[in-house]
Amino acid sequence: MNNQSIYEVLNDESSTPEEINYDDESNDKQTVIDPAEVVFWLKLSQSVISVTGCFGNLLIILIISKWKNITSGAAFMVTVAVTDFLAVFYNGIIDSAFPFLGLNLASLNDVICSFGNFFSWIFTSSSYYVTVLFSLDKCIATVVPFKYREHGKPVLSVISTLVVYFFWGLLSFPSVLIHKVDPVKLECQIMNFEIISQDFIVKIYAPVLFFLSGIIPTLSVIVLTTITIFRVRMSSARRKKAESQRQSRQTSASGRRDREMTRQMIIVGIVFSSLCLGHIGCVGVQASLGSSAKDKARRLVIRSVQNILTALTNSVNFFVYVAFGRKFREQAMSLLRLTRGDVSNAR
Repeated sequence: MNNQSIYEVLNDESSTPEEINYDDESNDKQTVIDPAEVVFWLKLSQSVISVTGCFGNLLIILIISKWKNITSGAAFMVTVAVTDFLAVFYNGIIDSAFPFLGLNLASLNDVICSFGNFFSWIFTSSSYYVTVLFSLDKCIATVVPFKYREHGKPVLSVISTLVVYFFWGLLSFPSVLIHKVDPVKLECQIMNFEIISQDFIVKIYAPVLFFLSGIIPTLSVIVLTTITIFRVRMSSARRKKAESQRQSRQTSASGRRDREMTRQMIIVGIVFSSLCLGHIGCVGVQASLGSSAKDKARRLVIRSVQNILTALTNSVNFFVYVAFGRKFREQAMSLLRLTRGDVSNAR
C-alpha cells in the first residue's frame, strides 16, 4: 500500500521530503539528515527487493506447477506466491520502481489512481490472510493428520483464497472513492471526500482496516505457528521412538515431503510475524510523532522503512523454501539450469 496509504491517514500526514520547511526551526535544519536523500535510497532498496520478489514468486509458481501430486499445502504455496507477486508487482514496481524511470502510472488520471490503489489494497491485505490460511493448513495437518489427508484437497485452498479476495475487495472498495490525483502536486493521494466523509475515513475506516489487515493476521500466524511447532516436536519424538523400534522405513519416508513443507511453513510464519510486527511498530512510531519539521522528516523515513518491510513480506518466501527445503532447492537449481534433472520428477 504505497502512495498515501490508509496508515498515513491515521497519522494525517502527506508531506514529501521537498515540502518540509525548516525555516521555523533553525535547530532542525542543522540536525536532521536530508530526508529526500534517505527516502531515495530506501525507495531504491524497495524497488530492488520487489523485482527480486517478483522473480522468486514466479519461480515458486513454476516449480510447484510441475509437481505430479499437488497437496493442499502445495496449493497454498502457489496461492501465496500468486498473491505476493501481485502485491509486490504493484507496490514495488509500478508504484516504486517505475517512478525512478520517470513513469508514474498512478498519477496519469483519477481512474488509474483510484483503481490502482484498490487492487493494491486487495492484494496486499489478501497476501497476509492467504499466509494465515497456509499456516492454518499446516497446523491442521499436524493436529489431525488423518482427517487432513482425507479432507484436505487443493480445491479448498483455491476456494478459500478466492473468498479472501472477495472479502478484501468489498472492504477496499472505499479506496476507489477517496483516491484522486492532486492537480497541484500531480500525485495520487487520498483527498476526495465528496461521497465518504473524512471523519468516517480517519476515525472509523482507517483504524478498522489497520486492525484487520495488520493486527489480526499477525496474531493468527503467531498462534498457529506456535501450535504447529509444539505438535511437530511431539510428532518428532514419537517418530524417533518408532524408528528405534525398527518400524518400516517406508512409513518414515512417506511423510518426508509433508514434514519438509511443514518446516518451511514454520519458518515462513516466524519471518512473516517478525516483519509484520516491525510494520506495526512503524505505524505506531509514526502515530507518536508530532508536526515539527524534524518529526515530519522522521515520519517520511519510517514510512519508507515500512514499505520495505511490506516488500520483504511479499518477497521472502522463495528464499525460505530454498534454504529450508532440500527438494525445493534442487528443483529451483534444475529450473535455473544450474544442475541437470527433471523438475517434475524431483517430487
